[in-house]
Amino acid sequence: MQHAPLGKPKGAEYKQESNKIPGRDMSFKGPDIRTLRQRLGWSVAEMARQMGCSTNLIQIWENGVQTPDFEALNQLRYLRNQVEMTSEHISQKPQVENEMEKRRVGQLTHRDLLKDN
Repeated sequence: MQHAPLGKPKGAEYKQESNKIPGRDMSFKGPDIRTLRQRLGWSVAEMARQMGCSTNLIQIWENGVQTPDFEALNQLRYLRNQVEMTSEHISQKPQVENEMEKRRVGQLTHRDLLKDN
């Protein structure tokens, strides 16, 4: 499946990323993809739009039914590196994740948060 690379022209060649963060496994399992998406503050639909694939495919990856292909893995690595390198604060457990656990829901919208104020 052809994905629209984030920050790279469509059809650009991918190189295996060698700038790995020491002690950090660069593979992705379903929960890793979901956590990355949540840390970015993206819905399934937004992640699919950003990666140039369907929402169904994102859900398939997150549920561990199928693993991302090489191009998608590179996009996920790029996103994870950006999150980890730009802000240690973002790479920590965000307040939204704490709120989701407290409410026992899989996703919150801005509207959900405004209801409480």
